[in-house]
Amino acid sequence: MCIVESSCTPDKIGKANEIGWYQILPCFWQDALEHDPSIGGVYEDVARDKEYAEKVILAYWGRYATIERLGRIPTDEDRARIHNKGPNGYKKDSSIDYWNKVKALLDE
Repeated sequence: MCIVESSCTPDKIGKANEIGWYQILPCFWQDALEHDPSIGGVYEDVARDKEYAEKVILAYWGRYATIERLGRIPTDEDRARIHNKGPNGYKKDSSIDYWNKVKALLDE
């Protein structure tokens, strides 16, 4: 996802002002911290520290990419599409192209 989101460039700012390696928005970060307050930090840390950004992503998935929400075991596709288009991104056609880019890199 890092490659698809930013070419793994920490200082990239996206069209919607998402930041960092994984192009994280403030609302994404907030959701992750509400789910796992132990992450701590400030929003800007998602661009300063790749490991921190990955903890945020894991917490976000821990909140939204779950068996309870999806009714089945979440897949890499589910997680990528949720990352891209929010909690219900796994249902949105608009996240399919994103998943295809991530999948192509995973298949290399």
